[in-house]
Amino acid sequence: MESVDYTIIGGGVIGLAIGYYLTQQYPSAATALFERNKYLGEEQSGRNSGVLDVGHLYRHDSLKTRLCPKRNRMLARFALAKGIAYFQMGKMTIAEEAIKLMKK
Repeated sequence: MESVDYTIIGGGVIGLAIGYYLTQQYPSAATALFERNKYLGEEQSGRNSGVLDVGHLYRHDSLKTRLCPKRNRMLARFALAKGIAYFQMGKMTIAEEAIKLMKK
């Protein structure tokens, strides 16, 4: 029986990112990725809005808030290096109270 060093369950954006990382960091290791659907990214990863979370809606001292900007920079560098179209459009979030004030 063939052996595998790393097994990844799920071929969404996270599973694929982990697989890519492992193959880059450990090229001689055997990495297997299992996906239950016919195509990769067919579930949640294929249904997102395409907007990268900047982490501003979470507690200011949370791990997610600290990691979102780093992840976004890494994704931009990856897209540039691989020739993948990547657009930084910007997004504005306005507090509900500010909207009420503007309507007055």
